[in-house]
Amino acid sequence: MGLKPASREYWALNNVTFMAALVVQFGIGMAIDLFVGITRHHPGTGASNLLTGVFDSITWAVLHGPILLTIHALIGLGVAVHSIHNLMWNVRWGTRGSTWAAGIGALFVWAAALNGGRSLTTTTTSIRC
Repeated sequence: MGLKPASREYWALNNVTFMAALVVQFGIGMAIDLFVGITRHHPGTGASNLLTGVFDSITWAVLHGPILLTIHALIGLGVAVHSIHNLMWNVRWGTRGSTWAAGIGALFVWAAALNGGRSLTTTTTSIRC
């Protein structure tokens, strides 16, 4: 028994898990903004090339960042990959509206990933409570 990958039930579960991952990612991101201090001196800070800086900053966050930032970066990478997976399943099994929503959602997820990495390249010290 169980779910078959080529079914509407799998498509629905895929959408729900994607939305749940986004909610968790959003919550961890808020906690980082409020409670985690990020050093200004790490690879990628002040990079002249945006994509190289983002790649170096995300690599640093995963390998050497504070634990909450590491979890956020790993979930973010998973969400970015899942957004493409979700789009493909919506193309196959979804309605026209859900396909458009998944496509726009994937675009926003990748834009958020780029923006999150960019914010690491320009990290400044701030006062934490």
